[in-house]
Amino acid sequence: MTFLPKFRMGASGRALNLPAVFIMEFLLAALLWGDPGEHPLNPTPATDNCIPTISCQENHTVFLLPINEDPFSFETIGILHAADVVLDASSDCSDSLHFSVYKRTLVQAGQITPHAGDPDSLTLDCFSCGWFVLLVYVWDNNYNPESLQPDGTVGGPNYSYCEVTLLAEDVSSNCECGFYNISGTIRTEGGTPINGVQVHLDNNFDLDAITQFGGSYYFPYSGPPAIVTAKLDTLPLNGVTTVDIIRIQRHILGIEPLAGPYKRIAADVNRDNEITIADVLWLRRLILGKDSTFTNNTSWRFVPANYQFPVPTNPWFDVFPEVFNLPQNSILYETNFIAIKVGDVNGSADTDN
Repeated sequence: MTFLPKFRMGASGRALNLPAVFIMEFLLAALLWGDPGEHPLNPTPATDNCIPTISCQENHTVFLLPINEDPFSFETIGILHAADVVLDASSDCSDSLHFSVYKRTLVQAGQITPHAGDPDSLTLDCFSCGWFVLLVYVWDNNYNPESLQPDGTVGGPNYSYCEVTLLAEDVSSNCECGFYNISGTIRTEGGTPINGVQVHLDNNFDLDAITQFGGSYYFPYSGPPAIVTAKLDTLPLNGVTTVDIIRIQRHILGIEPLAGPYKRIAADVNRDNEITIADVLWLRRLILGKDSTFTNNTSWRFVPANYQFPVPTNPWFDVFPEVFNLPQNSILYETNFIAIKVGDVNGSADTDN
C-alpha cells in the first residue's frame, strides 16, 4: 500500500507549501518500497519464540600436539570443533543453526560474552591442558525482539547451550602441565581384581571411570582436593549360596567366627552394623527368589585399602570410610579399594562383572 504525505495545515487553514524536491523524493520512495514501515532502514522483526535445542557429549578429549609435527617443538595446540561434541541440535522455526564454543570460566568471569557471530571452534594451547568445562552455544538465524542476549541486551537470535567436560591432554609432554594423576585398583580381600566397577571423582569436575582388566582405573590431570567413590550394585546373588547361610549361622552361634572385618561386613546383609539371624533371613529370601535385591544394602561395598580397622573383630567399632577424601595438601594419588561382596562370606563371587 502506498502512503502519500500529509500536509500540515497552518493557522489560516491553508496547506503549508513543502519543497517540490521533498515531495518528489517521498513519492519515489513510496513507489519503490511501499509502506515506509517496510523500508530496509526500519525492518519488520521476524518474531521467533522457538528456542533451539542442543545435546552434547558429557566428556570429550582433545590431544595437544606439536604444530609442525616436531617432537621437540614447544608450539603445541589442539582444536575443538563444535561438531566434535554436539550430538543433536534442532529448531522448529529455523533451518539454519550456528554454533560457538567457550570456556565456562571465562564466560562466568565476564572475560568473554557469547555472541552469535563467534566461531564454532576453540583453539587450545599449553595453558589449556587439563580438565575444564566448555559451553557450546547454538543460535538460530531469526530475530526475536524479546530474546534476552548474553550481553544483557534485548532482541536478537534465539539460543541455548550445553556443557561438556573437556580434557586437553598433553600427549607429547611438551606443555609440562604440572598436573597429577589419581589412579588405583579395586580388589577383593584375597587380591582378586574386580572389573566393571564405577568409580567417580569429584574435584570441581564430575568425572567417571570404570575399572578395566586388572581392576584398575585412572583419572589423568587430576589432583586434590578430591573425593573418590566406587560403586557396583548388580547381580546380588553373585557368590551367594546356602554355604554362606551356614557360615553366618555358625558365626552367630559362636561355633566358627568369621575371620577379619571384611567377611563380617559381607555378613551384615541388612546393613544394621551387626550380624544377627535377621541377616540369615534376608539372605534366604534372596536365594529363594522372594527378593531380587538387597533391601537396605548394595551388592558390593568398598573400603579404602589403606584403612586400618581399630578393632578387626568389630568393624563397626568406629565408622569406617567408604570413600577416599583427599584434602588440598594430600600427597596421596593412589586410591585403592578393597571390594566386599555382600552375602558372600566364603569369597566365591565371580569378579568379571
